[in-house]
Amino acid sequence: LSMGNDSLSVQKPAEAVFEQFAEEMNGALEKVPENSKSFLLRWPTLAEKIAGVLHMIDYASHLAPVNVDHAHRATKMARWLAARTLQMQQSAVASQHSSENLREEETMLRKLSEKGPVNFQTLRRSYRKQAKILHEPTLESLQRKGVVEIDEAVDRIHRCMDEIQQLGQSLK
Repeated sequence: LSMGNDSLSVQKPAEAVFEQFAEEMNGALEKVPENSKSFLLRWPTLAEKIAGVLHMIDYASHLAPVNVDHAHRATKMARWLAARTLQMQQSAVASQHSSENLREEETMLRKLSEKGPVNFQTLRRSYRKQAKILHEPTLESLQRKGVVEIDEAVDRIHRCMDEIQQLGQSLK
């Protein structure tokens, strides 16, 4: 472990604890979102730095090696810090998605209030991207909140009528 110009030696059992912790963090990579992976890779180094601080608090000397107790305590602290950091990061991302969803709902409500009762096709045509799958989650959210009412039977009738018209045009 390096601390400025000084370095600390580490006992072999402590090195094994750090290596095991690094393997644990590498194994967790596939379980975390892509935007969290770089943070996860930093935690083994942080655990070593925490061990160095614990060592200096206990011995106030860089002559004695970092022992296995310091390594265990440091990896325990780093594991806790990593978990809390991931929770906060995921909470922030969820909050960001929530605000994006609110903006989408506001846009949808504005379009609905401008157009009045419409079917999915007419509503989708008022957007640049018209895929129904893009708008269904927003409409379903507004429906759950009791803000809009979706009459799927009417929409099915409109879709059937559209299909009949398309079929009639293709037969001409």
